[in-house]
Amino acid sequence: LSFHNLSKEKEINSRLIEMGQKLKIPVVATNNVHYLEKSQTSSQGLLNKIANLGTKERFYHQKLETDEYYFKSPSEMEKIFSRVPQALKNSVEIAEKCNLELNLGEIHLPAYPLPSSYSAQDYLKKLCLKGLKKYYPVPSPKVINRLQY
Repeated sequence: LSFHNLSKEKEINSRLIEMGQKLKIPVVATNNVHYLEKSQTSSQGLLNKIANLGTKERFYHQKLETDEYYFKSPSEMEKIFSRVPQALKNSVEIAEKCNLELNLGEIHLPAYPLPSSYSAQDYLKKLCLKGLKKYYPVPSPKVINRLQY
């Protein structure tokens, strides 16, 4: 279940609760987070425009319909899901089963299988050059220089 003040959300949540009861599947409370604080709504929209090559006039990415996509506090979540407190309890139960430790300040990259004859840097360079040729069959020195940057 989620709440972002969308027009169809109440109906969808009601049906999910019904379905959960009917199928004996517990429901969970969720919160789709796109930014930390509610005050960052407009900044998030602007960053989306920049990231997707939009302009003030044209939005090339689906705009979020409300300003409810921020990281809600536990008390806000309790208020939102006051009619379905078990959904929050179920979410907490899942969170307690998760065991993840990350050392902050360190870069965590996935292990990617490499051909034995390549270092990670050389293989990345090869893939980038291959992709470059897809968009620039005959790349100019300026384009190659930009890739190497």
